[in-house]
Amino acid sequence: VGEEIYDKVLDVASGMQSCSESLGHQEFVLTYKAFEPIGPACLPG
Repeated sequence: VGEEIYDKVLDVASGMQSCSESLGHQEFVLTYKAFEPIGPACLPG
């Protein structure tokens, strides 16, 4: 399974359309969580 995923990533990176692109989807969203900044105060002394 891992090799199939790797091959698909290489194909898409080389210009082949992904499944969603071939269906006409154009939106792209990266979701993320916002975290509080961590500063030196939290590190052990």
